[in-house]
Amino acid sequence: DKAWELFCKKAFRFELGGKCPAELQGMSNKIVRKCKGLPLAIVAIGGLLSTKSKTVFEWQKVNQNLNLELQRNAHLTSLTKILSLSYDNLPYYLKPCLLYLGIYLEDYSINHKSLTWQWIAEGFVKSDGRRTIEQVADEYLSELIYRSLIQVSSIGFEGKVKNCQVHDLLHEVIVRKMEDLSFCHFLYEGDDESATLGTIRRLSIDTSSNKVLKSTNNAHIRAIHAF
Repeated sequence: DKAWELFCKKAFRFELGGKCPAELQGMSNKIVRKCKGLPLAIVAIGGLLSTKSKTVFEWQKVNQNLNLELQRNAHLTSLTKILSLSYDNLPYYLKPCLLYLGIYLEDYSINHKSLTWQWIAEGFVKSDGRRTIEQVADEYLSELIYRSLIQVSSIGFEGKVKNCQVHDLLHEVIVRKMEDLSFCHFLYEGDDESATLGTIRRLSIDTSSNKVLKSTNNAHIRAIHAF
């Protein structure tokens, strides 16, 4: 309710008395849900929509092109800069762990055990001699949760994290960082598979095509994730 109230205050501050018109309620709800209660995101996107004409078509366009808008719109670039700062200010050992989450699809529920074992397999986690490597990996996950960079999506019977995920907007920032650092290459349905150039260490495949790897001739790949 508070998220909705904040959104309406920002999106309709110059007209309609801060109230959402009936025809925009469905689309507005979708956009607010995408913000997942993050006030910074609600304020930024509400501010952007306050400058748009109040039509379903216009708002649908913003919703569909939100990823593109994050890169080019002045209202949202400050949001991506702030989220980027969250990454830039991480201790060195947590940076690759956070980047690794971008390999998963948006809104993907990531199993805690699978994730920490993958971090260990990649060599991101080092034992400190006092704790097992699994305990250190769990500590890394806890640190990212405490920093609000990972959201807990489900808890197991014993009260420990079972599944987690990344906020959609932070996911966009992580994916951009991954591409800048050549951390992972993404292949989507309909992509030209032969376009995978350069040294690729990790491949994230979001396609049902079974031809992807046939035309990917890269001896440097060390991990493949297929969704």
